[in-house]
Amino acid sequence: MKSLALIAVSVCAAVAHASFDLMLLAGADGRIHRYDPVNQVRLGSFGAGANATDLEINPTNGTVLALRTATGTMALYNYNTGERTAFAAGSGVARTAYWNGSAGRFDVLFRTATQAFLDNVNLNSFTYSFGPDLITLVENYSRVGSAAIGMTLPGGAPTFHHYATGAGASTSTPTTMTGITRVSNMVNTSGDTSKVAAFTSASDIRLRFISAPSISPSLGSTAILASFDIAQPVSLVQSHSGFYVVGKDAATADFRVADYGISSNLPILVNSTVVTGVGYTTAKATIFLAPEPGSLGVLALGAAWLMRRRRA
Repeated sequence: MKSLALIAVSVCAAVAHASFDLMLLAGADGRIHRYDPVNQVRLGSFGAGANATDLEINPTNGTVLALRTATGTMALYNYNTGERTAFAAGSGVARTAYWNGSAGRFDVLFRTATQAFLDNVNLNSFTYSFGPDLITLVENYSRVGSAAIGMTLPGGAPTFHHYATGAGASTSTPTTMTGITRVSNMVNTSGDTSKVAAFTSASDIRLRFISAPSISPSLGSTAILASFDIAQPVSLVQSHSGFYVVGKDAATADFRVADYGISSNLPILVNSTVVTGVGYTTAKATIFLAPEPGSLGVLALGAAWLMRRRRA
């Protein structure tokens, strides 16, 4: 009976934990704010004085990396309790951080005036392990299986670089786009080989799909963002059926969050909402995606089957 009770409690806990997706936003007050983008409600804040300019979640243990890119200062917080679990003083100018699921660590992209390189942050401790130098002034970096793609902006023309081992020698692929002033982070849209990023020019912000085969990344369909301030950066985070765009609302000093689905390799706007009471900052947002309802259904069915077997 104890085993059956434990199974029942586990299922209930899983359902409760999966009731909403948890987005984290670095607010103008220096705190990290929890936000449910599905139900469009704020869920409190934590990390007073974090002043993060980049956020990245570890989805396996309930922690978030808060990075100050100007100094490379990093802190880890439990995003459920708000407790700070680790801290490291800066070690150089950082560009951004990504969760490396295959290696179970954060990859932090640092850069100097002439080059950029990876640094690894292992779980709840900061163990620096510098990787090979990346291409000069790389602006972006995203894993593709065991490899990765990076992006530079020579003369406002995005150029992709494929790294066969995640960091090292690359194969460059220029695009036909010009006049680009800023590029957002890249996020997965389909499996691990399709990405999306937002490209800012003097006139608009456009979403572009990025196919990432083994040698030559290339650009696909495009869509123009509406109601975002094009003078400020946007960041992208994954959703269950597409992705969210997070940036500054064009008419206020608040965040705007736009939910995009994907149909026939085209971004489809589902809704776009202003998040009040947080205050926009340029920090990259991050998200914990709750398990799909189908996964919970399988768990519940498994528990029911075990209970019936025990009774038999």
